[in-house]
Amino acid sequence: MMSFAMYAQGVDDLFSTPDDTVADEQDESSSEEAPDEEGHDPSITDGSADGDFVDIEELLTSDGPRISGNFSFLAGGVVSLSTWETEDWIEPSNVLVVNPVASSSATLSFDVQPSSYYGFSAELATDLDSANLRYTNPEVTELYFDYTLLGAISSRVGLQPIAWGRGQVLGNSGNIISEAASSFTVKSSIPLGNANLTLVAFSNEDLLSNEGLNQAGYGFQLETAFSELAIGLNAVYRAPDPVRSGFYAKSTFASIDITNEVVADLSLNRDSGDWSIGITNTLTSFWEYVPWGLLLFVEYKTVGTIGEDWEHEAGLAALFNGIKPFGWRMGYQLIHRFNDAAGQFIPGFTREILPMVSLDIAFPISYGNELSAISSEYLPDQKSAAAVILTARIGSSFE
Repeated sequence: MMSFAMYAQGVDDLFSTPDDTVADEQDESSSEEAPDEEGHDPSITDGSADGDFVDIEELLTSDGPRISGNFSFLAGGVVSLSTWETEDWIEPSNVLVVNPVASSSATLSFDVQPSSYYGFSAELATDLDSANLRYTNPEVTELYFDYTLLGAISSRVGLQPIAWGRGQVLGNSGNIISEAASSFTVKSSIPLGNANLTLVAFSNEDLLSNEGLNQAGYGFQLETAFSELAIGLNAVYRAPDPVRSGFYAKSTFASIDITNEVVADLSLNRDSGDWSIGITNTLTSFWEYVPWGLLLFVEYKTVGTIGEDWEHEAGLAALFNGIKPFGWRMGYQLIHRFNDAAGQFIPGFTREILPMVSLDIAFPISYGNELSAISSEYLPDQKSAAAVILTARIGSSFE
């Protein structure tokens, strides 16, 4: 059975599979083998008791190049039932807007590992420009070199996927390293007994030039686990941005995974000496009920600055893999902001009608004020109060 995960942070992601750079990483607690951010295991053992030497036979062992990729095409239409152009969120300027939609993307990945100690990876991607129905020039989205030293310390250099944070429904506010994903990055993972330390340096400029060093960002993440409890501490700094730091703790109670994540942004005005600390706290719980194939996420987020008012937001996402009336798989998402009593409710359904062809339908509804307007690339504007989105998807992948 095809496995979906909700991870729905908007209409477009309602039935998407989780991002490998986030979900796979965050489902794995730190261990002695120290998996990296992409879920790969960088630690290499040579069969010795102490693991202090390089195995020459292993070094000369080569895996042939691996090529993989995927292609998807989506077409359909959107009926926007109400849109608001004014700030009073009362009088609609349009009561019915119909808009066709189309999107497509393709990726091609190349991976070669001459030995278990080093390897190369590259990925090309292109998207359909719906305005003129032409594909964009292929863009290099990944290009990096992996090396493992002494069978334990792994390093990755180049343009690479990297993500921290554990938020699923209300946005991944804990991903304080997000800027590195589009930059030239040097990352090293060092096992420290039962813990794992990740060091990161990144820059949009030449990292070794004066300009690159001035604009470079630096970060670390330390993770460890004690029985059922996994904890992590991280921080990122890039001038002139404030220092960002995060902490999470994850455990399981009565088959429910519970994670609490705190992100702090420290801002200091050197001229006046004024400082402030912005806090984002996200409490996430996940429960899987196998008989129904139910995946349930519940999140509660508070955002504010010490000494000022705080904003409160709650989110729920549910996906039923086992209950499929008339062959339709169901998914639901609810987001509510307590400060202004506003939010969104998005029920959705998907069904495979032909091999590699799925039909999706969603009914996003917003309530409260215009800040809760439905957001989607498929909608005709960003102030839609309700809509019907019907699309057909064709997709395939190969390895």
